[in-house]
Amino acid sequence: LNNTGTDSFGISLTSGSGGYSLISYVDSTDHLVKVARYLGPSNTTGSCTGNPHWNCETIAPGYLTEWGETSIWADTTSGIIWVSWHYSHDATLMFSQYTMGSGWQTPETVDQAMYSGEQNSLTKSGNLPVIAYTDGRSDDTDLMVANRVGNGTVNCGTGLNWYCETLDST
Repeated sequence: LNNTGTDSFGISLTSGSGGYSLISYVDSTDHLVKVARYLGPSNTTGSCTGNPHWNCETIAPGYLTEWGETSIWADTTSGIIWVSWHYSHDATLMFSQYTMGSGWQTPETVDQAMYSGEQNSLTKSGNLPVIAYTDGRSDDTDLMVANRVGNGTVNCGTGLNWYCETLDST
């Protein structure tokens, strides 16, 4: 689909609208988080290298990253896509949303501590995203969960949107 270099990271797969595949990943050539979206067998306008049936796009231009996991979730009805990833340049767990007609929103910080989100997994609870992630590395790693709460009791992230809890620190 796309020449991602020799050290790509964080591949995650889900189904989007129309049942078509979506893949999030860190492109080690460009050092950016990207989403590959299947456009269908009859489409020939895709942007992925050598494959016109797929579109590969950067979701967070300017947020260079070297390694870490990505996680992707999509609503097959509305076309909303969520991606979480480890932003290695700033050691943060990041989140961005795609909405049909509006494109990718400006990324937001979910949690920021050394190696936050280097491992992460994203899903939906009710109508809001939930991200399980690690905070730390080696023998000092905590299992965390971040809930998007909107304007409620918050303790992490930007824009007063996230509530983070430690689940296991052993």
